[in-house]
Amino acid sequence: MHDDNGRGWALSIAIVALPSYATRPPVLAANARAMIGELPAA
Repeated sequence: MHDDNGRGWALSIAIVALPSYATRPPVLAANARAMIGELPAA
């Protein structure tokens, strides 16, 4: 149960952060995309 809550929290942060990183250094957007990509697989 706690793992699901943590994954949901991380996904929500990444989804909210990604659009704001569109105009910032590319590494920040890449980190958010990587987090989004990794969560469903975990």
